[in-house]
Amino acid sequence: MRGNIMIPQELKTIIDLTIGDGYIGKNGKSMNGRIEHSIKQIEYAKHKEQLLRELNIPLSSREYTIKSGKNIGRSYYQINLNHSDYLRTAHKWLYNKGKKGLDKALFRQLDQVSLAYWFMDDGSAKLVKYNQKDDKRYVYDIPKIGLFKFSNQSFDAHENQLMVEWLKERFDIVARLVTNNGNEVHISDEINKQKFVTLIEPYIIPSMNYKIKYPLNFDGIGYTIIQRERLSESTLKCDAIV
Repeated sequence: MRGNIMIPQELKTIIDLTIGDGYIGKNGKSMNGRIEHSIKQIEYAKHKEQLLRELNIPLSSREYTIKSGKNIGRSYYQINLNHSDYLRTAHKWLYNKGKKGLDKALFRQLDQVSLAYWFMDDGSAKLVKYNQKDDKRYVYDIPKIGLFKFSNQSFDAHENQLMVEWLKERFDIVARLVTNNGNEVHISDEINKQKFVTLIEPYIIPSMNYKIKYPLNFDGIGYTIIQRERLSESTLKCDAIV
């Protein structure tokens, strides 16, 4: 049943949109799903909702604010997926004994669109700085993307290694598994960063473009802009862009 078959578009869309920031679970004999994003990403959440509605996936949505506890005051946009045969089948593809997981059969169903949504959900860019001086001895901190990473903490090391292998076999992108801070997949060298951006950029929605907007190398970037603004040093904070 999970061999080389091609799955329907409705099923693939549910998988694409829930493999990262999504949940599917049993409620008695029924299935329900949930996709939730911070209110800061409401455009992205509504984009997902529109994709699902266009495929006639039964759902409801709401915006809510936490009223108590450590996260009091935080607001979210939540999409609730109602029971359907597609949801039940997506659960079979994505879960094993109640835990979300990855296997080779699932990866055979994924493509560059899947990768783009996975990155928008769980991916980030790590910025690094380069110090450069002009003829007036001003120092400028010029940022570039040092690496792209997927923070796949809900998947074990073996499952993340399957992702590394899939990236190479399917897209010829070299990535590596990093386990010293949980399980992460990193894409760090210049050639493969460029391949990655070229592959996913057509599917990145405008409000999520901040994850890939910085330059990939230092060749002639940023310096003239910063010089024109007469800044003695950059105020850009260079860390993970999530």
